[in-house]
Amino acid sequence: MSSSLRPALRAVLFAAPLFLGACASTSSPAPAAAEPGAQPKAETDPAKKHAVTVAELELKKTLQENQSKLTKKRDALDIAERELEAKREKREAFATERKLELEEGALGLDRSRGRARDSELELAELEAMYAAEEFAEKTKELVLQRGRRNLEHAQRGLAIEEGKLALLTKTELPAKERALVLALAKAEQSVAAARRELELAELETRIAELKAKESLRKAQEPDEKKEKK
Repeated sequence: MSSSLRPALRAVLFAAPLFLGACASTSSPAPAAAEPGAQPKAETDPAKKHAVTVAELELKKTLQENQSKLTKKRDALDIAERELEAKREKREAFATERKLELEEGALGLDRSRGRARDSELELAELEAMYAAEEFAEKTKELVLQRGRRNLEHAQRGLAIEEGKLALLTKTELPAKERALVLALAKAEQSVAAARRELELAELETRIAELKAKESLRKAQEPDEKKEKK
């Protein structure tokens, strides 16, 4: 190598490391150190803090409303079920009640028949007695008239009891039974409706809770992450 080129070569070799270091520092600058006491933007941004607070309150409000709504629906179902049980017991007791009412009606009819028969026999006995013996005409007529009146009343009472028993058997008891059957069916429908409403309320409250939680999650999400999305 010529002696004239040696000084130039040394200069190039000496300057190369300095040049490469300068290029590296220019292309990849070191990250700046965080200032002491600095907080994330999400915690210092007033709008961000407000949005998070509102989302938290909305979630709390949703949970309380859900609890109140479900409590009302469960109470309504409980009441409907108790009413159904009462209607069912009343319907089951009707068989015994029907039997007692029929027996009572039959007893009243038998009593009326007995009174009518007794009055008829008493009148016949009086007529026979007054026909065989001599009595004052006025006394005889009064006694027989009273006997005939008693018989007439007994016969009218008998007719009334027969009518009452017929009405009870053919109209009143069947109508009462139909009313009990209808009331029981309505109570069963009320229970079914209350159960459906409770199931629907459970779905609605679950959806509302999920939406409120998602809103809170989004409010808490860093702004940088939202921009990337």
